[in-house]
Amino acid sequence: MSSKTVIFQSGEWLLEVGDAKSILFKYSIVDTAFVDSVDETSHININDVTITISRSLESIWKLEQTKLEKVLCEYVKRHIASKVEEDALTQHERIELQTSTTPKTCPSDPNRITISFGEPLDFPVKRLFDFQTGRN
Repeated sequence: MSSKTVIFQSGEWLLEVGDAKSILFKYSIVDTAFVDSVDETSHININDVTITISRSLESIWKLEQTKLEKVLCEYVKRHIASKVEEDALTQHERIELQTSTTPKTCPSDPNRITISFGEPLDFPVKRLFDFQTGRN
């Protein structure tokens, strides 16, 4: 099974606009087959995900900023994992969390989340069914 290796480079709060707060997470991504090879550098892409949370949802969750960062980072990890699995990840992704589309109770325990900048994370790529060979 094929996989991608993702390394989070940074997370940066953006200027607040309107009724929302946003963090821009930058990360590198490479096919895991190239990790530690002489060709790794030429196959790395630098991508980013901007995640935005409405002030209404933030006030419902009642998390201090460092815990909110952890929860938002977890959302980004899950988003990347899902997009990698579908082979649908683009260079610039956006996630918007609002009261109408997100659980009213924070879905993740920030005390169990670690933001690990510089640490590799591997995500599997789901193989699609190949109609010519009859295999996944």
